Amino acid sequence: GAAGHEACDDGNAIDTDVCLTNCVIAHCGDGQVWAGREECDDGNDDDFDGCTGACLELRCGDGEILEGIEACDDGNDIAADACVDCQHARCGDGHVQVGVEACDDGDANDDAAPDACRSNCLAAACGDGVTDTGESCDDGEGNNDQQADACRMNCALASCGDGVEDGGEACDDGNDLDNDACIDCTAARCGDGFIHDGVEACDDGDGNDDQAADACRTNCREAACGDGVIDGGEACDDGNDRNEDDCLANCTAAFCGDGFVRAGAEQCDDQNDVDNDSCSNQCESNGRTCDEINHPNGYSVIIVQDRVHLGPDDTHRVRCRLEGPGRIRLWETSNFDILRFDDIGLFAGRGPYNQSVRAVPENHQRICAALGYDQSTGEASGVNSSTEAVIHADMNGFDVVPAGDDWLWIECWN
Repeated sequence: GAAGHEACDDGNAIDTDVCLTNCVIAHCGDGQVWAGREECDDGNDDDFDGCTGACLELRCGDGEILEGIEACDDGNDIAADACVDCQHARCGDGHVQVGVEACDDGDANDDAAPDACRSNCLAAACGDGVTDTGESCDDGEGNNDQQADACRMNCALASCGDGVEDGGEACDDGNDLDNDACIDCTAARCGDGFIHDGVEACDDGDGNDDQAADACRTNCREAACGDGVIDGGEACDDGNDRNEDDCLANCTAAFCGDGFVRAGAEQCDDQNDVDNDSCSNQCESNGRTCDEINHPNGYSVIIVQDRVHLGPDDTHRVRCRLEGPGRIRLWETSNFDILRFDDIGLFAGRGPYNQSVRAVPENHQRICAALGYDQSTGEASGVNSSTEAVIHADMNGFDVVPAGDDWLWIECWN
Protein backbone atom coordinates (compact mmCIF):
# COMPACT_ATOMS: atom_id res chain seq x y z
CA GLY A 1 0.00 0.00 0.00
CA ALA A 2 0.89 3.54 -0.41
CA ALA A 3 2.64 5.23 2.43
CA GLY A 4 0.38 7.54 4.38
CA HIS A 5 -2.76 5.76 3.30
CA GLU A 6 -2.40 2.51 5.26
CA ALA A 7 -2.05 2.02 8.99
CA CYS A 8 -0.67 -1.43 8.37
CA ASP A 9 -0.35 -4.04 5.68
CA ASP A 10 0.43 -7.59 6.63
CA GLY A 11 -0.06 -8.90 3.13
CA ASN A 12 -2.87 -11.29 4.04
CA ALA A 13 -6.65 -11.37 3.90
CA ILE A 14 -7.19 -12.27 7.55
CA ASP A 15 -9.38 -9.96 9.61
CA THR A 16 -8.72 -11.67 12.96
CA ASP A 17 -5.13 -10.56 13.31
CA VAL A 18 -3.65 -7.25 14.25
CA CYS A 19 -3.99 -5.81 10.72
CA LEU A 20 -7.32 -6.00 9.02
CA THR A 21 -7.69 -6.64 5.33
CA ASN A 22 -8.46 -2.95 4.84
CA CYS A 23 -4.99 -2.24 6.20
CA VAL A 24 -6.43 -0.75 9.43
CA ILE A 25 -5.04 -1.78 12.78
CA ALA A 26 -7.51 -4.06 14.63
CA HIS A 27 -9.31 -2.51 17.57
CA CYS A 28 -12.33 -3.20 19.80
CA GLY A 29 -15.38 -1.93 17.98
CA ASP A 30 -14.15 -2.63 14.45
CA GLY A 31 -16.59 -5.48 14.11
CA GLN A 32 -13.81 -8.05 13.74
CA VAL A 33 -12.84 -10.39 16.53
CA TRP A 34 -9.14 -9.99 17.14
CA ALA A 35 -7.92 -13.49 17.86
CA GLY A 36 -6.33 -13.92 21.24
CA ARG A 37 -7.25 -10.40 22.27
CA GLU A 38 -11.05 -10.12 22.05
CA GLU A 39 -13.86 -12.47 23.04
CA CYS A 40 -16.26 -10.71 20.72
CA ASP A 41 -16.66 -7.54 18.66
CA ASP A 42 -20.11 -6.45 17.53
CA GLY A 43 -18.95 -3.06 16.33
CA ASN A 44 -20.87 -1.06 18.99
CA ASP A 45 -20.47 0.07 22.54
CA ASP A 46 -23.71 -1.43 23.95
CA ASP A 47 -22.71 -3.38 27.02
CA PHE A 48 -25.96 -5.39 27.23
CA ASP A 49 -26.36 -6.88 23.76
CA GLY A 50 -24.21 -9.92 24.37
CA CYS A 51 -20.85 -8.24 23.69
CA THR A 52 -19.69 -5.41 25.86
CA GLY A 53 -17.97 -2.22 24.72
CA ALA A 54 -14.76 -3.84 25.93
CA CYS A 55 -15.24 -6.71 23.50
CA LEU A 56 -15.96 -9.17 26.23
CA GLU A 57 -18.78 -11.71 25.96
CA LEU A 58 -21.59 -11.29 28.51
CA ARG A 59 -21.63 -14.41 30.83
CA CYS A 60 -23.09 -15.49 34.17
CA GLY A 61 -20.76 -14.38 36.91
CA ASP A 62 -19.45 -11.30 35.21
CA GLY A 63 -21.56 -9.05 37.41
CA GLU A 64 -23.65 -7.85 34.46
CA ILE A 65 -27.27 -8.99 34.02
CA LEU A 66 -28.06 -10.21 30.52
CA GLU A 67 -31.66 -9.21 30.00
CA GLY A 68 -34.00 -12.00 29.10
CA ILE A 69 -31.43 -14.55 30.07
CA GLU A 70 -30.20 -13.73 33.54
CA ALA A 71 -32.39 -12.85 36.50
CA CYS A 72 -29.40 -11.74 38.54
CA ASP A 73 -25.60 -11.73 38.42
CA ASP A 74 -23.73 -11.10 41.64
CA GLY A 75 -20.33 -11.70 40.03
CA ASN A 76 -19.54 -14.83 42.09
CA ASP A 77 -20.00 -18.58 41.93
CA ILE A 78 -21.30 -18.98 45.47
CA ALA A 79 -24.28 -21.33 45.47
CA ALA A 80 -25.45 -20.45 48.98
CA ASP A 81 -26.43 -16.82 48.43
CA ALA A 82 -29.46 -15.16 46.84
CA CYS A 83 -28.20 -15.48 43.20
CA VAL A 84 -27.33 -18.96 41.94
CA ASP A 85 -26.28 -19.52 38.30
CA CYS A 86 -27.59 -16.03 37.57
CA GLN A 87 -31.07 -16.98 38.78
CA HIS A 88 -32.74 -15.94 42.00
CA ALA A 89 -32.26 -18.60 44.66
CA ARG A 90 -35.42 -20.55 45.42
CA CYS A 91 -36.50 -23.51 47.48
CA GLY A 92 -36.17 -26.54 45.30
CA ASP A 93 -33.14 -25.38 43.28
CA GLY A 94 -30.95 -27.90 45.06
CA HIS A 95 -28.81 -25.26 46.78
CA VAL A 96 -29.16 -24.35 50.45
CA GLN A 97 -29.50 -20.59 50.79
CA VAL A 98 -27.68 -19.63 53.97
CA GLY A 99 -29.93 -17.97 56.56
CA VAL A 100 -33.06 -18.76 54.53
CA GLU A 101 -33.22 -22.51 53.99
CA ALA A 102 -32.42 -25.40 56.36
CA CYS A 103 -32.02 -27.82 53.49
CA ASP A 104 -32.68 -28.14 49.74
CA ASP A 105 -32.51 -31.45 47.93
CA GLY A 106 -34.11 -30.09 44.76
CA ASP A 107 -36.53 -32.52 43.21
CA ALA A 108 -35.97 -34.89 46.15
CA ASN A 109 -37.68 -32.51 48.56
CA ASP A 110 -40.67 -34.47 49.95
CA ASP A 111 -43.42 -33.79 52.47
CA ALA A 112 -44.27 -37.44 53.04
CA ALA A 113 -40.97 -39.32 53.13
CA PRO A 114 -39.35 -39.85 56.54
CA ASP A 115 -36.27 -37.72 57.16
CA ALA A 116 -36.56 -35.94 53.79
CA CYS A 117 -36.02 -32.23 53.26
CA ARG A 118 -39.51 -30.80 53.10
CA SER A 119 -40.91 -28.90 50.12
CA ASN A 120 -40.59 -25.66 52.09
CA CYS A 121 -36.85 -26.40 52.53
CA LEU A 122 -37.26 -27.04 56.24
CA ALA A 123 -35.57 -30.07 57.75
CA ALA A 124 -37.74 -33.01 58.79
CA ALA A 125 -38.93 -32.31 62.35
CA CYS A 126 -41.39 -33.36 65.04
CA GLY A 127 -44.72 -31.79 64.21
CA ASP A 128 -44.50 -32.03 60.40
CA GLY A 129 -46.90 -34.98 60.33
CA VAL A 130 -44.29 -37.55 59.22
CA THR A 131 -42.78 -40.07 61.62
CA ASP A 132 -39.04 -39.58 61.17
CA THR A 133 -36.07 -41.36 62.67
CA GLY A 134 -36.11 -40.93 66.47
CA GLU A 135 -39.85 -40.27 66.54
CA SER A 136 -42.45 -42.76 67.75
CA CYS A 137 -45.33 -40.87 66.14
CA ASP A 138 -46.13 -37.55 64.48
CA ASP A 139 -49.69 -36.35 63.96
CA GLY A 140 -48.67 -32.84 63.02
CA GLU A 141 -51.18 -30.37 64.41
CA GLY A 142 -52.87 -33.31 66.16
CA ASN A 143 -49.94 -33.71 68.54
CA ASN A 144 -51.25 -32.93 72.03
CA ASP A 145 -49.84 -33.06 75.55
CA GLN A 146 -53.24 -32.96 77.28
CA GLN A 147 -55.44 -35.33 75.29
CA ALA A 148 -55.61 -38.98 76.30
CA ASP A 149 -53.79 -41.37 73.95
CA ALA A 150 -52.64 -38.58 71.61
CA CYS A 151 -49.18 -38.37 70.07
CA ARG A 152 -47.30 -36.00 72.34
CA MET A 153 -45.75 -32.70 71.30
CA ASN A 154 -42.30 -34.31 71.41
CA CYS A 155 -43.47 -37.03 69.01
CA ALA A 156 -43.48 -39.67 71.71
CA LEU A 157 -46.37 -42.08 72.12
CA ALA A 158 -48.76 -41.49 75.03
CA SER A 159 -47.32 -43.40 77.97
CA CYS A 160 -47.38 -43.84 81.73
CA GLY A 161 -45.62 -40.90 83.31
CA ASP A 162 -46.59 -38.23 80.78
CA GLY A 163 -49.10 -36.68 83.21
CA VAL A 164 -52.19 -37.62 81.16
CA GLU A 165 -54.50 -40.46 82.16
CA ASP A 166 -54.57 -42.59 79.00
CA GLY A 167 -56.51 -45.74 78.23
CA GLY A 168 -55.59 -48.55 80.61
CA GLU A 169 -54.24 -46.17 83.27
CA ALA A 170 -55.93 -45.64 86.62
CA CYS A 171 -53.93 -42.46 87.20
CA ASP A 172 -50.91 -40.56 85.86
CA ASP A 173 -49.24 -37.94 88.02
CA GLY A 174 -46.32 -37.39 85.69
CA ASN A 175 -43.62 -38.64 88.04
CA ASP A 176 -41.81 -41.85 88.85
CA LEU A 177 -42.18 -41.64 92.62
CA ASP A 178 -43.27 -44.84 94.32
CA ASN A 179 -44.37 -43.28 97.62
CA ASP A 180 -47.32 -41.16 96.46
CA ALA A 181 -50.91 -41.95 95.49
CA CYS A 182 -50.12 -43.06 91.92
CA ILE A 183 -47.50 -45.75 91.24
CA ASP A 184 -46.76 -46.87 87.67
CA CYS A 185 -50.11 -45.35 86.69
CA THR A 186 -51.93 -47.58 89.17
CA ALA A 187 -53.62 -46.22 92.28
CA ALA A 188 -51.52 -46.88 95.36
CA ARG A 189 -52.97 -49.50 97.70
CA CYS A 190 -51.96 -51.35 100.80
CA GLY A 191 -50.18 -54.50 99.65
CA ASP A 192 -48.52 -53.08 96.54
CA GLY A 193 -45.11 -53.22 98.20
CA PHE A 194 -44.59 -49.45 98.32
CA ILE A 195 -45.02 -47.28 101.42
CA HIS A 196 -47.52 -44.50 100.72
CA ASP A 197 -46.19 -41.44 102.57
CA GLY A 198 -48.56 -40.13 105.21
CA VAL A 199 -50.93 -43.07 104.71
CA GLU A 200 -49.02 -46.28 105.38
CA ALA A 201 -46.46 -47.09 108.05
CA CYS A 202 -45.13 -50.09 106.13
CA ASP A 203 -45.89 -52.22 103.08
CA ASP A 204 -44.12 -55.49 102.35
CA GLY A 205 -46.52 -56.49 99.59
CA ASP A 206 -47.20 -60.22 99.72
CA GLY A 207 -45.15 -60.32 102.90
CA ASN A 208 -47.79 -58.40 104.86
CA ASP A 209 -49.11 -60.78 107.53
CA ASP A 210 -51.56 -60.51 110.42
CA GLN A 211 -50.23 -63.62 112.17
CA ALA A 212 -46.44 -63.45 111.93
CA ALA A 213 -44.55 -61.72 114.73
CA ASP A 214 -43.10 -58.32 113.84
CA ALA A 215 -44.51 -58.42 110.29
CA CYS A 216 -46.12 -55.49 108.52
CA ARG A 217 -49.85 -56.06 108.94
CA THR A 218 -52.32 -56.42 106.06
CA ASN A 219 -53.64 -52.93 106.83
CA CYS A 220 -50.09 -51.61 106.29
CA ARG A 221 -49.59 -50.80 109.94
CA GLU A 222 -46.50 -51.84 111.81
CA ALA A 223 -46.69 -54.69 114.28
CA ALA A 224 -47.75 -53.19 117.61
CA CYS A 225 -49.08 -53.99 121.03
CA GLY A 226 -52.78 -54.66 120.71
CA ASP A 227 -52.76 -56.34 117.30
CA GLY A 228 -53.29 -59.80 118.81
CA VAL A 229 -49.82 -61.13 117.87
CA ILE A 230 -47.00 -61.50 120.39
CA ASP A 231 -44.17 -59.52 118.81
CA GLY A 232 -40.63 -58.97 120.01
CA GLY A 233 -40.56 -57.25 123.39
CA GLU A 234 -44.12 -58.30 124.29
CA ALA A 235 -44.99 -60.81 127.00
CA CYS A 236 -48.53 -61.20 125.68
CA ASP A 237 -50.97 -59.61 123.25
CA ASP A 238 -54.69 -60.38 123.49
CA GLY A 239 -55.73 -57.76 120.94
CA ASN A 240 -57.63 -55.51 123.32
CA ASP A 241 -56.93 -52.45 125.45
CA ARG A 242 -58.39 -53.82 128.67
CA ASN A 243 -56.34 -53.86 131.86
CA GLU A 244 -58.69 -56.18 133.76
CA ASP A 245 -57.71 -59.43 132.01
CA ASP A 246 -54.55 -61.56 132.04
CA CYS A 247 -52.74 -59.32 129.53
CA LEU A 248 -52.49 -55.59 130.20
CA ALA A 249 -53.05 -53.00 127.52
CA ASN A 250 -49.26 -52.50 127.32
CA CYS A 251 -48.77 -56.20 126.47
CA THR A 252 -47.26 -57.15 129.81
CA ALA A 253 -48.66 -60.03 131.88
CA ALA A 254 -51.06 -58.97 134.63
CA PHE A 255 -49.84 -59.39 138.22
CA CYS A 256 -50.93 -58.42 141.71
CA GLY A 257 -49.53 -54.97 142.27
CA ASP A 258 -49.87 -53.67 138.72
CA GLY A 259 -52.62 -51.26 139.78
CA PHE A 260 -55.39 -52.98 137.80
CA VAL A 261 -58.03 -55.32 139.25
CA ARG A 262 -57.90 -58.57 137.30
CA ALA A 263 -61.39 -59.94 136.78
CA GLY A 264 -61.97 -63.27 138.52
CA ALA A 265 -58.56 -63.25 140.15
CA GLU A 266 -58.25 -60.07 142.24
CA GLN A 267 -60.65 -58.14 144.46
CA CYS A 268 -58.50 -55.04 144.40
CA ASP A 269 -55.06 -53.78 143.36
CA ASP A 270 -53.70 -50.63 144.97
CA GLN A 271 -50.20 -51.02 143.51
CA ASN A 272 -48.45 -50.88 146.87
CA ASP A 273 -46.92 -53.31 149.33
CA VAL A 274 -48.89 -52.16 152.40
CA ASP A 275 -50.74 -55.24 153.58
CA ASN A 276 -53.07 -53.69 156.15
CA ASP A 277 -54.65 -50.97 154.04
CA SER A 278 -57.88 -51.38 152.12
CA CYS A 279 -56.23 -53.83 149.71
CA SER A 280 -53.90 -56.60 150.90
CA ASN A 281 -50.66 -57.62 149.22
CA GLN A 282 -52.55 -60.60 147.80
CA CYS A 283 -54.93 -58.19 146.05
CA GLU A 284 -57.78 -59.13 148.37
CA SER A 285 -60.04 -56.42 149.73
CA ASN A 286 -59.74 -55.59 153.41
CA GLY A 287 -63.11 -53.83 153.29
CA ARG A 288 -66.29 -55.03 155.02
CA THR A 289 -67.97 -57.82 153.05
CA CYS A 290 -71.60 -58.33 152.15
CA ASP A 291 -71.62 -61.47 154.29
CA GLU A 292 -70.93 -59.29 157.29
CA ILE A 293 -73.30 -56.49 156.34
CA ASN A 294 -76.12 -58.87 155.40
CA HIS A 295 -75.82 -60.79 158.69
CA PRO A 296 -79.12 -60.91 160.65
CA ASN A 297 -77.62 -58.33 162.95
CA GLY A 298 -76.13 -56.38 160.10
CA TYR A 299 -77.80 -53.19 161.22
CA SER A 300 -75.36 -53.27 164.08
CA VAL A 301 -72.25 -53.13 161.85
CA ILE A 302 -70.04 -50.65 163.61
CA ILE A 303 -68.45 -47.86 161.59
CA VAL A 304 -67.19 -45.74 164.50
CA GLN A 305 -67.21 -47.54 167.84
CA ASP A 306 -69.97 -46.28 170.15
CA ARG A 307 -70.92 -43.57 167.68
CA VAL A 308 -71.93 -44.62 164.17
CA HIS A 309 -73.55 -47.82 162.96
CA LEU A 310 -74.53 -48.99 159.50
CA GLY A 311 -78.30 -49.31 159.35
CA PRO A 312 -80.63 -47.48 161.76
CA ASP A 313 -82.43 -50.53 163.17
CA ASP A 314 -83.91 -53.91 162.31
CA THR A 315 -86.77 -52.32 160.36
CA HIS A 316 -84.65 -49.99 158.29
CA ARG A 317 -82.01 -52.51 157.45
CA VAL A 318 -79.15 -51.75 155.05
CA ARG A 319 -78.65 -54.42 152.43
CA CYS A 320 -75.46 -55.32 150.54
CA ARG A 321 -74.95 -56.97 147.14
CA LEU A 322 -71.72 -57.98 145.41
CA GLU A 323 -71.46 -56.08 142.11
CA GLY A 324 -68.10 -57.50 141.06
CA PRO A 325 -64.78 -58.62 142.50
CA GLY A 326 -64.29 -56.49 145.62
CA ARG A 327 -67.21 -54.18 144.72
CA ILE A 328 -70.33 -53.89 146.89
CA ARG A 329 -73.60 -51.98 146.60
CA LEU A 330 -75.45 -50.69 149.70
CA TRP A 331 -79.07 -49.62 149.96
CA GLU A 332 -81.53 -49.13 152.81
CA THR A 333 -84.79 -51.05 152.66
CA SER A 334 -87.21 -48.30 153.63
CA ASN A 335 -86.45 -44.63 154.15
CA PHE A 336 -82.88 -44.30 152.89
CA ASP A 337 -81.67 -43.80 156.49
CA ILE A 338 -78.36 -45.54 155.89
CA LEU A 339 -76.68 -44.48 159.16
CA ARG A 340 -77.50 -44.40 162.85
CA PHE A 341 -75.66 -41.99 165.12
CA ASP A 342 -75.52 -43.03 168.82
CA ASP A 343 -76.71 -40.97 171.78
CA ILE A 344 -73.36 -39.42 172.53
CA GLY A 345 -71.61 -36.10 172.21
CA LEU A 346 -73.47 -33.94 169.72
CA PHE A 347 -76.50 -36.20 170.01
CA ALA A 348 -76.56 -36.64 173.80
CA GLY A 349 -80.08 -36.88 175.21
CA ARG A 350 -81.66 -37.61 171.80
CA GLY A 351 -81.16 -41.38 171.73
CA PRO A 352 -80.04 -43.19 168.59
CA TYR A 353 -80.49 -40.72 165.73
CA ASN A 354 -81.38 -42.13 162.33
CA GLN A 355 -80.52 -39.79 159.49
CA SER A 356 -81.09 -39.66 155.73
CA VAL A 357 -77.88 -38.91 153.86
CA ARG A 358 -77.77 -36.11 151.26
CA ALA A 359 -76.87 -37.26 147.79
CA VAL A 360 -73.50 -35.49 147.62
CA PRO A 361 -70.19 -37.20 146.71
CA GLU A 362 -68.49 -36.60 150.05
CA ASN A 363 -71.18 -38.70 151.77
CA HIS A 364 -70.65 -41.87 149.73
CA GLN A 365 -66.89 -41.30 149.82
CA ARG A 366 -66.84 -41.14 153.63
CA ILE A 367 -69.20 -44.09 154.19
CA CYS A 368 -67.20 -46.31 151.82
CA ALA A 369 -63.90 -45.19 153.36
CA ALA A 370 -65.24 -46.11 156.81
CA LEU A 371 -66.06 -49.59 155.46
CA GLY A 372 -62.50 -50.01 154.10
CA TYR A 373 -62.93 -49.00 150.47
CA ASP A 374 -61.00 -46.40 148.46
CA GLN A 375 -63.45 -45.85 145.59
CA SER A 376 -67.15 -44.99 145.64
CA THR A 377 -70.12 -43.75 143.68
CA GLY A 378 -73.89 -43.54 144.14
CA GLU A 379 -77.30 -42.85 142.59
CA ALA A 380 -79.78 -40.32 143.97
CA SER A 381 -83.20 -41.63 145.08
CA GLY A 382 -85.30 -38.78 143.79
CA VAL A 383 -86.99 -38.58 147.22
CA ASN A 384 -86.61 -35.47 149.38
CA SER A 385 -86.42 -35.70 153.16
CA SER A 386 -87.30 -32.88 155.53
CA THR A 387 -83.73 -32.74 156.69
CA GLU A 388 -80.59 -34.50 155.51
CA ALA A 389 -77.04 -34.96 156.68
CA VAL A 390 -73.63 -34.15 155.24
CA ILE A 391 -71.31 -36.43 157.21
CA HIS A 392 -68.22 -35.07 158.95
CA ALA A 393 -64.90 -36.27 157.57
CA ASP A 394 -64.14 -38.08 160.83
CA MET A 395 -67.58 -39.76 160.73
CA ASN A 396 -68.29 -38.57 164.31
CA GLY A 397 -71.24 -36.44 163.30
CA PHE A 398 -72.96 -34.57 160.50
CA ASP A 399 -74.27 -31.20 159.51
CA VAL A 400 -78.02 -30.95 159.04
CA VAL A 401 -78.96 -29.38 155.69
CA PRO A 402 -82.36 -28.48 154.18
CA ALA A 403 -84.52 -30.98 152.35
CA GLY A 404 -83.01 -32.52 149.24
CA ASP A 405 -82.34 -35.74 147.42
CA ASP A 406 -81.09 -38.87 149.24
CA TRP A 407 -78.78 -41.60 147.98
CA LEU A 408 -80.81 -44.48 146.49
CA TRP A 409 -77.70 -46.64 146.69
CA ILE A 410 -73.96 -46.31 146.96
CA GLU A 411 -71.20 -48.57 145.71
CA CYS A 412 -67.79 -49.14 147.27
CA TRP A 413 -64.68 -50.83 145.86
CA ASN A 414 -60.94 -50.84 146.03
